[in-house]
Amino acid sequence: MKAIGKDVNTLYIWQWRLLDSTYEAFDQEQCIDIETEWRQQAKLARVWGTRFLVGENEMLKCVIDLGDMTTSIVGCDWVSAVRRWDRDVAMGDSWDHQEDDVDIIDVETASRDYAVVASAFFDRQRPDGRTPFISRGTHTVVKIRRVQNRSLLSLFEAQRKNMQRKRDKDTV
Repeated sequence: MKAIGKDVNTLYIWQWRLLDSTYEAFDQEQCIDIETEWRQQAKLARVWGTRFLVGENEMLKCVIDLGDMTTSIVGCDWVSAVRRWDRDVAMGDSWDHQEDDVDIIDVETASRDYAVVASAFFDRQRPDGRTPFISRGTHTVVKIRRVQNRSLLSLFEAQRKNMQRKRDKDTV
């Protein structure tokens, strides 16, 4: 347990997904409890806390399903995705937990990623000033999916760092 505790917030962090698809970290003690169960290959982890989106400031029991990487609060309908952020594994800010190097994820409609893609589709003005053929009035986004590719992200991050070294960070 002591070995796990020293790695919390350094080598790994356990996080749950907010409504906008960004992630919020469990507190240090919760991360230690979850990581302990993870390393023992348990199916579930249980933690207590007050920072969840339900039951403001109430001490609630949170159950983490380590098989499907979801979390829920006992006695209510709230369910959220969970991820294990690992310092040594490339992961985008809004990426969900993944076991394989490449994963395809359905993007939630309330997420920032969804808004960016929908805006790129519908809110761009044509260079010639004419009315776009595709608009929110004529078309509907059915589904947006994100390809989470660790290898490509690692290459991107390496290239970005190389450019930042050659130029200043503001121009990259």
